[in-house]
Amino acid sequence: MTFAPEFPSPPEEKEEKKRANLMKVVAIEDIPQRDEIGKAPTKRGRDDGLLKVYKVCKQMEKVCDEREGVGLSAVQVGIPWRLFIIKTDGKYEYFLNCVYEPIGDDVITSIEGCLSLLSESGDFRRFELTRSLIVKVTGQKLTEVNGLTIESFSAYIHAEDQGVVFQHEIDHQLGPDGLISNKGKEILIW
Repeated sequence: MTFAPEFPSPPEEKEEKKRANLMKVVAIEDIPQRDEIGKAPTKRGRDDGLLKVYKVCKQMEKVCDEREGVGLSAVQVGIPWRLFIIKTDGKYEYFLNCVYEPIGDDVITSIEGCLSLLSESGDFRRFELTRSLIVKVTGQKLTEVNGLTIESFSAYIHAEDQGVVFQHEIDHQLGPDGLISNKGKEILIW
């Protein structure tokens, strides 16, 4: 019996395989419903939920970079977890099981795009929304300091310091009803 030698795949074939393995932003109708969305797993041990969450975050980074986004919620890629990533100063941060509450009555008008809401031509659709000027965000943060760790997270975040992004990503965890298309007025940007 003879065996044919295995030759390495050409670089372009390897690149295509990598792209095929990337998770993708799902269609709006495929975003999990609010009652299907649960907490992201954080247990250590035999069934290491924390490692699973970390691997999902790393894949989400690739999707976010590919689509030139600044944040991405797990539900946008079809994973029913309260988990999102946000890019700050060129580096991603991972947030789990977060909620926000407005602080005070001050609001701003925000113009937002969404990776889940593209036009037929593939461009971002833009929406005008009223957002809280300052929010208190509480939940957990996954860090890579001395291995993977979960820290409690609580912060007051101003709209100009990514408060709008936090509100946007947490709203996704309300299911399709939380999407900005249900909260804001679509606008055309020339």
